Amino acid sequence: MKTSETSEPLDEKTSSEDTSVILAEYNNLRAELLKRIEIKHQITSLALIAPGTIIAVGLQTKNAFLLFSYPLLACFLSGVWIANTRAYHEIGIYIRKYIEPKLGRTNLGWQHFHHTSSLPFRLVGVLSSGAIFIFTELLALLAGVTITSFSKVEIVLLIFAILSILLNIIMVIQLETRRGKIK
Repeated sequence: MKTSETSEPLDEKTSSEDTSVILAEYNNLRAELLKRIEIKHQITSLALIAPGTIIAVGLQTKNAFLLFSYPLLACFLSGVWIANTRAYHEIGIYIRKYIEPKLGRTNLGWQHFHHTSSLPFRLVGVLSSGAIFIFTELLALLAGVTITSFSKVEIVLLIFAILSILLNIIMVIQLETRRGKIK
């Protein structure tokens, strides 16, 4: 019996005890989703506050070393943000594929609805959040180039900053490409 549109559980052998275990798993996964969203927002906030502070201090003190350091920090922040984004999507897929069908989509159908209804907006959200990291890295790099004396240390840090920006671009693109393949 495969009636995912009914309010009855799909598996006729699902007991009320099994249902409560499945609901507990669902509630725990939803709590984890909310926590990951909170972490993503905190990281995004830090990615907006940190470059403003670093660029202001770096320009006032004419410290290119400080400005070239931000892209490295942003790359690590972006990596954590991407890891949380991927885990968020994997949890959503698990709920949609393994929990909702057991309980019936009319009982628990948010993941199916969310997956189909907001695709363009999710794409804009992921790309714009990822772009925050990339643009702030580029801004710090540009500010650093305007005041650098191109000492050996600054040149090495400049190279690492450029590599960090490229790595970040690759990570954001790969995140969206992988997400498009995993449904």
